[in-house]
Amino acid sequence: MDNLPCRCASPDIDTNSGETKGGKESTEHADHRADEVITDANRQVGDRNKVVENGRKYIDDHTGNTVYVDGDRVVITDHDGNFVTQFKNHRKNTNSRVEEGRWIPVNNW
Repeated sequence: MDNLPCRCASPDIDTNSGETKGGKESTEHADHRADEVITDANRQVGDRNKVVENGRKYIDDHTGNTVYVDGDRVVITDHDGNFVTQFKNHRKNTNSRVEEGRWIPVNNW
């Protein structure tokens, strides 16, 4: 991994090791998105740890990844708990994915 400047919008990442403070690693996609924050001041990046902690938990039926939803914020982690991506998602879209069976609530898993 390149020695990039501090990822101020993602303070939980050690830029030298690629590991988060919680011991989980980020996927290449998650690292790429975090790097974009450095050059794009308009990129909206929330605290993914808060979404994971406070959000509703689902399993993505297509990928097996874990989906955390808190309001309009979504965080995706892989089978090992590594961060894959995060994005804003309208409640209507989230409800649609649940109704179609794509995102399965964990209490129904």
